[in-house]
Amino acid sequence: MSVTELKEELHKAIEENDNPDFLLSLLAAVTNNKLEDADDLSEAQYALLKEREEKYKRGELATITLAEWKEDMKRRYGI
Repeated sequence: MSVTELKEELHKAIEENDNPDFLLSLLAAVTNNKLEDADDLSEAQYALLKEREEKYKRGELATITLAEWKEDMKRRYGI
């Protein structure tokens, strides 16, 4: 693929993407800068995190140990 074709594909992918977190990360990558907001949670992400925290505190979430998670990853993906 030529440089021109690569640029066209990137432009198309960017135009079709409406995820602000992805776009901020991409901007940080191509400018070799760490954007201050790139590590911040969006309001929706923060709300989801708080909701999950409350469910965890009420005992409504199933949890597993790190060892169990690692074993599951090995079983599923061979890693």
